[in-house]
Amino acid sequence: IPPIGFSIETCLIEAAGAGTGDFVDAMTDSQGFSTLVVGSTATRGMPGALLMAMTRAYLRGAVLQGGSPAEACESTNASLNRDLAEGLYASAMVARLSPESEGIELVSSGHKAPAIRWDAEHEEFRKIQPNGIALGFDEGPVFRRSLETAQIQLHPGDALFLFSPGTFDCTNQKGKKLGENVVYQLARYAIEHDLKSMESQLLKYIGGKPRSDLAFALLRDVGEIRA
Repeated sequence: IPPIGFSIETCLIEAAGAGTGDFVDAMTDSQGFSTLVVGSTATRGMPGALLMAMTRAYLRGAVLQGGSPAEACESTNASLNRDLAEGLYASAMVARLSPESEGIELVSSGHKAPAIRWDAEHEEFRKIQPNGIALGFDEGPVFRRSLETAQIQLHPGDALFLFSPGTFDCTNQKGKKLGENVVYQLARYAIEHDLKSMESQLLKYIGGKPRSDLAFALLRDVGEIRA
């Protein structure tokens, strides 16, 4: 449950064949911080599903214990590095909304799709891509030094859109990839309508189910009067 004046939506579109283990999660801890996560794994099929389940569980546990995005990613990285075979890893974009300041902390752990912020006042999109390496690569010191937290303040009408890297590589029936401009169009459609409507538009564009799992999350400042 987000703070008054904000809305949160999530959407997962499963692949036509063996999935890639992409996932989305939304949760609120006991202090009222709302956290969104969009993640991806480095392998497909059953291994990808298992890696997804592990990554999601570790992140969720750390977040619900009150960890910041950076702390949750550090904890998850250490657990995955201990548990995974060499060469396996996951990525995640994690955004946490404060119930008091209404500011957002944003962390990327090797996630190859930037967060997209919609600035309603200037009617423009802005890409936000904090530094950070993937989860599970390093025992901790290098991971910790690589991790950067971006601070974001939304205003009424603004939004933050998170998505899977595989979205860029979706192709239409003529074989043309979506690319950055179409992803921006999808983001705007989601902001103006909702993620469910955006999903319908995306599936129509590509002519069926995608080849990879696709996860999306949307946080909007809907401009209601705060309590």
